[in-house]
Formats: sequence, structure tokens, C-alpha cells
Amino acid sequence: SRTGDGRTASGLAGSLSGEVRGAVTFLPGRAVLGQKLGQRAVVVRTNTPGIPLLLNGARVAVTDASGEALLTGLPEGSVSQVAVDLDALPFNITARDATADIALAQSGVYILDWTRNFDVSRWVQLFYTPTEFSVYGVFLSGGQKYTLDDQGFVLIPDTRKAVRGTLQSDDGARQCELEIPATGDRAICP
Repeated sequence: SRTGDGRTASGLAGSLSGEVRGAVTFLPGRAVLGQKLGQRAVVVRTNTPGIPLLLNGARVAVTDASGEALLTGLPEGSVSQVAVDLDALPFNITARDATADIALAQSGVYILDWTRNFDVSRWVQLFYTPTEFSVYGVFLSGGQKYTLDDQGFVLIPDTRKAVRGTLQSDDGARQCELEIPATGDRAICP
């Protein structure tokens, strides 16, 4: 309804009911929702969102925005294998270890710490001038050599810090020192 002084009010009459089934697991600093409650669970911590995970060969989860996944419904009395689904892993992410065998107790939550297991890279296009990208050049940084493609793109580690190095043409005739910003997808020689 609307009153004379410009304020609006509304109401709802009746009842609403529903049912939600699932499980809530309380971890330090947060609650995680799951499909079912089990006696045993594994929390996979990667610090990397979007990691597809397998449990005993079956696709069961993808890490969330914080880089974690809760795996429940583990079989009792045996060793379980948690693995990265390498076929579904985004191309810019590499795993150092693809599997972990876990022998769980009768009940409880096991933390699988894979926070140092993944390397994430990002595409950046490198330019000599604002309109001229480096075709098949190389970017040298921190003792590493990164090869550019025909459009001047290079795949570098996503360190979330600015990266300094030398951009060099494929024949070595041109070069410049440049800084790739911590974010963004372009860098131009000064």
C-alpha cells in the first residue's frame, strides 16, 4: 500500500514452508554445506579456485572461490585416493602432485593441504610501442625464458606482483626493459 507522504509499505499474508536436506560441516572460521553427512570427510585446501577433484576415480567436486572443497561419503575401512582431474584442469594451472592416498580413521575430518601444489599462470600481451606487439619474441625474467606467440602473448606465472624483465625480439635485434603489472593483460616498453 502507498501512504500520502511518499513512503511505501507492503505485507505478505499466508504461510510458507519448505524442506532442505544436506549437511553442514563446521570448520575454523566457516561452515561448509554438503549434500550428505558422512562419518568421514576430507577438506582439500588448494588456495586456487576451480580445481576439479576426483575421489577414487569419480568426479566429486571443484574447489570454491577460496580454493577449498569438502569431500564426503568416503568408503569405510579403506584407503581413498583424492586426485586432480587433469583432463578438466584449466590450461593455465599445473599440479605438482596429481594424487594423494588417504587412510582415514573411523570418523572425522582430514585436511589435505595442497596449498603449494598448484602453479597458476596468466596471459599477457607485450608491446614495443602501444600499437606494435612483439611477434615470436622472448621475455627474460628471473633467470627464466618465456616465448611469445605470433600475437605477442606470453604465459607467465601469476605471482600477483609486478614482474620486471627484458623483452627481446626473436632475432635479438630489439630489446627493452619492461615491467608487467601485477594485474592486467598488457605491458608496453617505455
